[in-house]
Amino acid sequence: MFKSKKYICAILGLLALGCSLVCAVEIEEGTLKKPGRNKVVLVGKVSLKNPIDYAAREPAFKTMKIDWLFPPKNRDFYYTVKGFDFENNPDFGQTFFAEAKVQKDGTVRIEEFMAWIFGHTNDNFWFRLPAMVDITVPEGAQYVYVGNFQYDLDYALRAIDLQHLDEFSSAQEELNRALGEKGDLYRGELKFLTPEDLKEK
Repeated sequence: MFKSKKYICAILGLLALGCSLVCAVEIEEGTLKKPGRNKVVLVGKVSLKNPIDYAAREPAFKTMKIDWLFPPKNRDFYYTVKGFDFENNPDFGQTFFAEAKVQKDGTVRIEEFMAWIFGHTNDNFWFRLPAMVDITVPEGAQYVYVGNFQYDLDYALRAIDLQHLDEFSSAQEELNRALGEKGDLYRGELKFLTPEDLKEK
């Protein structure tokens, strides 16, 4: 886990850029598709310990003179994971469903979440939420629970702490709703990587 700013900075230097989003929305009931061959759907959540102070950021946003294109009222939070196909583009606290390819060693890696406020195409208001975690996929699993990544941010939207929360029961309910039927949700085994782990790869 991330226990200090020094550790966060070390991890941030190793992260790659996430990309490709459309809009923040909960997935419609019964519309989640089964994963393709050698893939799984990761089920999880990103949340914040304290909400972002949008009002404090509006003055700086307006001085850019582009609020006609990216109105401040568009306060959706978008996030994605490098190389994953999101079935939905959720807001803070909403469950995500992300299809990911399983590696030969039976794992999936989440390097980071990429997030935007005031519109997903506004480069001035994007920030990174580091994860750097390997997930061991249970044999035969199609839907894998990865937990709630709850971040504590400083004013500059830099992650200063990460708590990993287990909310399996609610995730199971969300999966059932997204599938429109009962789905088999498996817990993934998570290993949060250190800089030393990454040097060994």
